[in-house]
Amino acid sequence: MVNNMIKKLLGIVVLGLLLSSCATTDSIISSGKVKKNISKSELSDAFITSYPGEDPSIPGGGSEFFSEINFEIIWGSNKNKFYVFKNVSEPISCGIILCKYGNGTLETWHSSLKDARASLPKKLIKETQNSKSSQTNNSNTTSSNTTSATSSSASSSSSSTSSNTYNETKYLICYGEMTKAHKKRGFHQSNRLASIKVKETVCKAYAKGDIYSYEGKGG
Repeated sequence: MVNNMIKKLLGIVVLGLLLSSCATTDSIISSGKVKKNISKSELSDAFITSYPGEDPSIPGGGSEFFSEINFEIIWGSNKNKFYVFKNVSEPISCGIILCKYGNGTLETWHSSLKDARASLPKKLIKETQNSKSSQTNNSNTTSSNTTSATSSSASSSSSSTSSNTYNETKYLICYGEMTKAHKKRGFHQSNRLASIKVKETVCKAYAKGDIYSYEGKGG
C-alpha cells in the first residue's frame, strides 16, 4: 500500500517536471529561434522542447496551400500561431506519426488564421491577372491599326477587366478550404491538375458572387 502511494507520488513529480520543462510558443519566439527565412525543418527544430500542440510540423495541426502564388500557412493543433511560408512548391504532408515538411521559407507568423490569410501577397495575384488581361488585349489589337479598331479594343479591354474582377480574400479562403476537402477525399493526390482546375473555376465564381457555396466551405 505504502509502495503504491510512493510510486504515484513519484509519477506525479516526474510528470510535473516534464511539463514544466516544455517551452511555449511565445517563449520560443521570444528566444529568437523563430525568424524570417528559416525552413520548415528549422522551425520544427525550434519546437523540439515545446508542448506537442505548439509544434506546427507534427500530425494533428493544419495547413493551407495556395499553389497559384506558392504560399502555405501551417499551424499546430492548439492554433496559437499561424506560420506563413513562401516559395512553396511542395506543401507539408503528414501521416499518422510523422510529417514530410516539403519546402519553402518562413515569411511571417500570426495569432489568427484570418490575419495569416490577410498577409498573403495579393499584389502577386493582381500581377498574374493583369498579365492574362494584357495577353488578351494584345491578341485583340493586332488585327487593325485604325482609330476605330483601337477604340473597339479599348472597350473590349475594359469589359474583360471588369469580368475578371473578383474578391481576392474570398478566392483565397475558398481555394484553401477546397484544397483541404480535396485532400481529405484523395482527389488532390490522385489528380492534382484536375483538382487545381476545379478549384480555380469554382473559387473565381464564388469570389465574383456567381455562386454561394463550394466543397469544404467552413471546414
